[in-house]
Amino acid sequence: MGDTLYGASGQLQVGNVSLAALERNFLHAAKLGFRQPRTGQAIHLTAPLPADLRDYLAKLAAAAGDSSARIDAALKGFL
Repeated sequence: MGDTLYGASGQLQVGNVSLAALERNFLHAAKLGFRQPRTGQAIHLTAPLPADLRDYLAKLAAAAGDSSARIDAALKGFL
């Protein structure tokens, strides 16, 4: 979402609401895991959704007439 190189428009139209462009790709790695190359120790990292992406989801929910709580519930398993 938001990558105009691959065909995303400069604005997102949701019903009669136009959302401004995000100005970056909607891309986030909430969880990463790998083995440390020298020790083989498993490393697991997590990162919360950045504020700009969370705000955009809230705007998207409002434009769709839905609540942010529903989006949060849908993302819970990923974040």
